[in-house]
Amino acid sequence: MMPELRELAFRIACALRADGPEPLRVELWHQSPDSAAYLVRAVINECRDAGIRLERVRVDRYVAVALHGPFGRRSWVHDGVRLEVGDALFQQADFYRSA
Repeated sequence: MMPELRELAFRIACALRADGPEPLRVELWHQSPDSAAYLVRAVINECRDAGIRLERVRVDRYVAVALHGPFGRRSWVHDGVRLEVGDALFQQADFYRSA
């Protein structure tokens, strides 16, 4: 499963490199919170390696728990990228590029 997620993370990073609408919304329907958290971390790493600057990533509260977000906090920083809990999101993640 993890090689598939790494490939998906690479494709998401490529989409973020292109000038497309923001945020880039990724559907996580077939991912557990743990695998979705792995995917979010992998996208952050792929973007960093490719020189793509992410400003923030919004995730649902289940993925936030799997990402070890601080208890009671709605946002925190992971590897220089702000992560936020998005109440309107369910099994989705929104990726925002830096301006």
